[in-house]
Amino acid sequence: MAIIKTETYLDVAYKGRLFGDVLREIVYCVAENTYDFIKVAGITSVSLSNFMNNNRYPGVVTLRKIAEFLPENERNEFVSYYLDPETKRKSADILKERGVLNPYPVYGPRNTEKEIDEFYKETNRYRLEKLHLPGLFKYLSADEKKIFKDKIVSYILTRNLAMQEAMKEEDSDNGCQ
Repeated sequence: MAIIKTETYLDVAYKGRLFGDVLREIVYCVAENTYDFIKVAGITSVSLSNFMNNNRYPGVVTLRKIAEFLPENERNEFVSYYLDPETKRKSADILKERGVLNPYPVYGPRNTEKEIDEFYKETNRYRLEKLHLPGLFKYLSADEKKIFKDKIVSYILTRNLAMQEAMKEEDSDNGCQ
């Protein structure tokens, strides 16, 4: 059973701090461990981990769930503060200063555009060889992806036609014997 401190609400300083750092403080003040917090807050373990490690930025639903652990007079301000695009941009800037290559997108989760130099940063052949095709394709621009997709489709068609021809010849050779 989850052990939650419900007799008092938390007084957490959140302005000027990353959401993940604030969430970590709330989790360990409210519950004995993250598993207990997950049960009470209604956030999945993967989401909680992503938020606490600053891999993902929270949406309004998550912010409201977390705000339940704050005093009532601070809940709306907490949600508004982290929903502010300026706060999200500042958080992304802090993460970039810490060396995070591509922090959560500033303009929303649908933004998949990369800066041009991000395609050329990886130069370790061993690391690239370990990747499957989808992993390799993230190092290509949209135009390059189309070119290589066309080349791959052409190769598959040529190979399949050659295999069909070879199978017909094999069938005709087997029929003569």
